Amino acid sequence: MFKLYLKRRSVNPATEHYISLIERAVAGSGFKSSRVNSLNEIGKGDIIITVEAKDCFFAGLRYPHNIKINWFQGITPEEAFLVYRNPLRKWLWRIFESLTLRHADFNLFVSQAMLQHYRHVYGYARSNYLIMPCYNQQIREKSFFTTGKYRQPSFIYVGTLSAWQQIDLVLSVFAIVEKQNHKATLRILTHETAQAHEKVKAYGITNVVIESVPLNMLANQLAIAKYGFLLRADHSVNRVATPTKMNSYLAHGVIPIYSDVIDDFKTNLNISPFALPVHAGATATEIAKEIHNFENQLSPDAGVVLEQYSEAFKRYYNDEYYINRLAAALKGIVAF
Repeated sequence: MFKLYLKRRSVNPATEHYISLIERAVAGSGFKSSRVNSLNEIGKGDIIITVEAKDCFFAGLRYPHNIKINWFQGITPEEAFLVYRNPLRKWLWRIFESLTLRHADFNLFVSQAMLQHYRHVYGYARSNYLIMPCYNQQIREKSFFTTGKYRQPSFIYVGTLSAWQQIDLVLSVFAIVEKQNHKATLRILTHETAQAHEKVKAYGITNVVIESVPLNMLANQLAIAKYGFLLRADHSVNRVATPTKMNSYLAHGVIPIYSDVIDDFKTNLNISPFALPVHAGATATEIAKEIHNFENQLSPDAGVVLEQYSEAFKRYYNDEYYINRLAAALKGIVAF
């Protein structure tokens, strides 16, 4: 029996699909699985799957002889230091990561850049891994054909107002775009609506809608947007990541305006010319100029955009591809 040891905080809209792919792979390998949130629910013969290195570490202390599999969602020591600026947190997570990489029987990484990071930082030289990006949606054709979708510069931002998501840069860019084109609109989808209203007021922009919408309504919001922001700083945390936001945008025909620091997207996504990659450190003025040039030079046809973006879902965001590969790996682990 495979036991997915999941703390309640571990399951959310961004991780649920990834976890379900693991469960489907277990079923595809001919075994059963169940979710548990306590180590007491795991038996000595169970194969343990975790989604955080810390959980894998403590599961290993309790069940040192069980087979263990861990999904590395991000480089947590660097993420912890980026958010909290606490070297102790970073040091503790380094211990969890190092020991998990050393002792787990199989690992799931989200990008080739993550693998290279672990090879560099920890000297990880094993071949017991599978690379599978973070994503949670499949392509939704009708979103591409929303009436008027590509006629006017309608922008969308989805996420928190955390500094690392560069919301201030987003608002600075839109402030310039709005002055250039009074028909431009921005939709901000966040649970931090009060803070969002304060920020929008500070930037003096007006054509903005701020909402908090449930996940099941997100598709409708993306269907009416032409552009989506995905701006990040040039930091190791972002270089190894595969943000689900890109997947959401492409699934609904939203043209991404994104920082070119995410290594996996450079390698695996061929979405030009319907994309606006901007260099790391680009100013609001520079990004606004890229948008202005795109608006003047391209008139996207929904069918052509759909054809281009669909390529990403044939391989990079392909459920069956990853399920089959992971199922084969799990069979090998159990047989060994």
